[in-house]
Amino acid sequence: MKSSLLILLVFSLMTNGNLSKNNSAFSVVGSTPGDSAVKRMLGIKSDAVIDFIRWELDFKPDQSFTLAIQYGENQPNTLSFKQGGIQQKIEGKYQVSATEEWQELYTLKSKDGKVVLNLAAINANIFHILDYQNQLLVGNAGWSYTLNQKSDQSGGVIKFKSSGTQSAESKLVFEGRTPCQEFTILHPEMKASTDCFKIKWRLILNRDPKTGLPASCTTRNIVDNQPRDVVGTWDLLKTPRANIYQLNLPGLQDPILLMEADTNILYFLDDKQNLLIGNKDFSFTLNRK
Repeated sequence: MKSSLLILLVFSLMTNGNLSKNNSAFSVVGSTPGDSAVKRMLGIKSDAVIDFIRWELDFKPDQSFTLAIQYGENQPNTLSFKQGGIQQKIEGKYQVSATEEWQELYTLKSKDGKVVLNLAAINANIFHILDYQNQLLVGNAGWSYTLNQKSDQSGGVIKFKSSGTQSAESKLVFEGRTPCQEFTILHPEMKASTDCFKIKWRLILNRDPKTGLPASCTTRNIVDNQPRDVVGTWDLLKTPRANIYQLNLPGLQDPILLMEADTNILYFLDDKQNLLIGNKDFSFTLNRK
């Protein structure tokens, strides 16, 4: 009798756990590049001219999803597309699984089977699109392959473990664009105007050629269309989940923190080492150049 009750209890816990995961509806948004790999994933013609793709992805309680994308050429000096771009809607089902690399891997398949996407949950607020080898897709100086929760889920727990493999190169270069106001609240010394909506970044990390240890770093960020080049130092902080790069820059009261997802992707952190959440236009991600 006790054995039967134990089996029922375990089954109940497993079922309730699955239902709790499947019953959570949420939405993620973001803007990504439109390179050949993503075109294939989304069933977009290979010769389509795309500067970026804007995503709005809704996950529903019945494990269905609705993806609305808009893409085309960027209208210069705006966040819009030339002639409004092209809009497309994709519906289907998704599954959540666990792998050695990813604690939560979301696999999306459209109803017609033509679209298959894999997204890794970095935490409850940050999702990253994967390539066909289930590695994080690398963006460019304009956009990243990160999608962001529309509403903060207070999901500070990191849901993956970085490979920890570090590049032995003496010079690493990362680029990207991030939201402005959310970042300059943490670093008011940057003195951004209230109209600032993006920061352009170029980060150079130098290692000592003899010891391989962190040495100098240079950040070039463009705030309010004003380029600023700052030279400082950086430190490597090791945590159980991932390495953190600490940039010590003159003029800033607190260091800038970046989490290493792999050798190609860095995510910005706040002063409590929580991942910063982007918006529909930009993510807090830097991409290896």
